[in-house]
Amino acid sequence: MTTRTRTALVAGATTPLGGAIADRLTRAGFDLGTSGPLDVAVYAALDQESLTPRRLTQIDEATFGRWCEAPMRAFLEWMQPVHERLSRRSGTLVLVAPTVSQEGAAGLVPYATAVEGQRLLAKSAARQWAPEGVTVVIVAPRLEVLLEAGSSLGEGTDATRTSPVLGAPYYGIDAVAGVVSMLASSEPGARPLSGATIPVDGGALMAP
Repeated sequence: MTTRTRTALVAGATTPLGGAIADRLTRAGFDLGTSGPLDVAVYAALDQESLTPRRLTQIDEATFGRWCEAPMRAFLEWMQPVHERLSRRSGTLVLVAPTVSQEGAAGLVPYATAVEGQRLLAKSAARQWAPEGVTVVIVAPRLEVLLEAGSSLGEGTDATRTSPVLGAPYYGIDAVAGVVSMLASSEPGARPLSGATIPVDGGALMAP
C-alpha cells in the first residue's frame, strides 16, 4: 500500500517562528510544497514595520493603511489561492495571531488591529469553508515569540504586561511549533477545533 505524501505551506518561513514550524512539519513527514494540493497551510508572516511604537494620536491615514490595512489585505490575498489547494485534500489552515490582537497594546494600535482583523477573517473562513472539508484554526502565542532574539521591535509598549504562569518551554518557539504540528496531524487533527483560537502563551492571557 502506497502512503500519500503530505504537503505543507508555511508563509513566513524566514522568521524564527515560521522556520521552526516548517522544520517541525518536515520532521513530522510533510513536504514543503509551493504548488499543488495542500494538507496544511500556515500563515506566520510578520509585518515588522507595523511593530514600530506610535501614539494613537500620531497615526495618520497613510500610516494606518500601511501598518493595519496592508497586513490584513496580504493575509486575505494569501488565503484565496490557498483555499482551493486545501479543499483538494480537506486540509487545515493555521493562522498564527499573537495574543496582542485580543488584549491590545499601547503604542501598537495598527498592529493589534491588523492581527485581530486577520483572526476574524480566519474565523469567517472557518464557517464558510467547513462544508468543503477545510479546517481553519488560530494559534495565539505571545508577541515576543515572533521576534528575533534581542529584537527591539515592540519596545516602549505594554505588549508583554501579562506574565506566563508556566515556564518558557510551554510558550516559546518550540511549544508553538509543536502545537501547529499537532493540529496538522492526521484524523481528527484540528477538525473538531475549527474556528477556535488556541492560546500558546504559558497561561498569561487565559482568554475565554
